[in-house]
Amino acid sequence: MSLHKKAFFLCGLLLLLWNTNAQLCTSGTTSWATNGDPHYFTVCSNGLQLLTKCPSSTLYAHGTTNLKDCSPYYGGCSLTVGGCVPCEYFPWPASNPASVTAPPCSSVGAVAPYCDPSYYWYCSCATGTAELKACPSGYGYSTSRTIGCTPWYNWNTQS
Repeated sequence: MSLHKKAFFLCGLLLLLWNTNAQLCTSGTTSWATNGDPHYFTVCSNGLQLLTKCPSSTLYAHGTTNLKDCSPYYGGCSLTVGGCVPCEYFPWPASNPASVTAPPCSSVGAVAPYCDPSYYWYCSCATGTAELKACPSGYGYSTSRTIGCTPWYNWNTQS
């Protein structure tokens, strides 16, 4: 095969592969970020997944009709809301709802998630009111498999 034919064949193969990858998502669709951080989501544009940040004080809730398939992989799946929602409406697990108001203390330690999971409420004594603490960069306060700050990819997932 001549060099010209080889180059033409390789260009055609690359074009085919590029078009195949471009078909991986439908323009306009959104999904949670692969790292699990609810401050971000992906949006499909021209066949490519683009990482996008939610506006300040909002988190990405993945609207779905199938919580069973969504919840093991992402900590913010919802039947009722979708997209970037104010953190007060983010779908935390019902047993550990997040709060924007400091809870009263009855023990020492982390007591509840704040509505932005980059933070949590912490009691330094068994009386008084909890104070807001930050998780380290790249971590979120989890209420699912583990309680406490955990890397975003494990944050509030069930698997």
